[in-house]
This record gives sequence, structure tokens and C-alpha cells, in this order.
Amino acid sequence: MFKNKYTMNKELYREYCVSIFMKKILFVGVLMVVIAMLSVITSSGVYRGINICAATVLAVLCVTIFTYLPTRLMDESMRIGGGKINETQVVFDKNIVMDEGKIHMEFEYAQVLKIFESKNFLALNIGKGSNILVKKDGFTEGTLEDFRSFIKDKTGA
Repeated sequence: MFKNKYTMNKELYREYCVSIFMKKILFVGVLMVVIAMLSVITSSGVYRGINICAATVLAVLCVTIFTYLPTRLMDESMRIGGGKINETQVVFDKNIVMDEGKIHMEFEYAQVLKIFESKNFLALNIGKGSNILVKKDGFTEGTLEDFRSFIKDKTGA
């Protein structure tokens, strides 16, 4: 059995959004800004002005999304938690049990489709935009090294 506990904060929400949740969108957004900037460099006249506007709008949109989303997720957690961010506990035994305040969820290992990794988390993806977060330094039972083998065997991911 493995137990993992953690409490989210703004930095962890930001990491989750940038490194896991919105990683593909961030890549596409940065790629679009680079393409727009190259268009600015190679264009002239009225097209240059249009390309400058497009590049600026894309850059502002990317920055806004990645500064707004972590704050929004944190605010929502606080709203659900009655004004505070509750500790999350994830237990891995016969199935995956996740408790956060009064919220209780259970998952089958077969629901885990992929495993993503960031600086502080292993994210067990269970569907589009849905992840079970496991904080690397949050193990109260078991170790990260043993968990990596365990979760790979249980999920095949």
C-alpha cells in the first residue's frame, strides 16, 4: 500500500497547469507566437501591422491563460474547501482512493491511461484533462521509487 499527502499552493497549481494540464496548449501557443513573429520579420506594409497585432494578441492570450488558470484553480479549491485549500490524500491499495476535505473519489487502476511527470508530481491521467496528482515528496507510506514500479505494473502506463 502507498499513501501520498500534499496541500496545493499557487506555485504547485502553476506547475500543474504549465507542465501537465496545459502542456500541449502551451506548446501550440508558443509555436503560434513564433510563427507570427517570423511573419512580422518577413512581411512589410499593411501585412506587417496585421502580423504585429496577431503576434501581440497571441502572446497576451498565452500569458493571460497561464497566469489566470492557476489562480482560478486555487480559488475554486478554496471555494469548495470552505475558504481554505484542504490537504489531499491519495491511497493506492486494491484501487485508488482520493480524499480532499469532504470530497471522496475512487478509481480503478485500469482507468489510468498515461503517466506524466513534472518537477514535483507524477500525474496519473484518467481522461482528457483529468489527472490524479501524486506529489513526489508526499509519500507517508512507501517510497517514490517503489511506487514507480508499482503503478507501472498496475496500469501498464
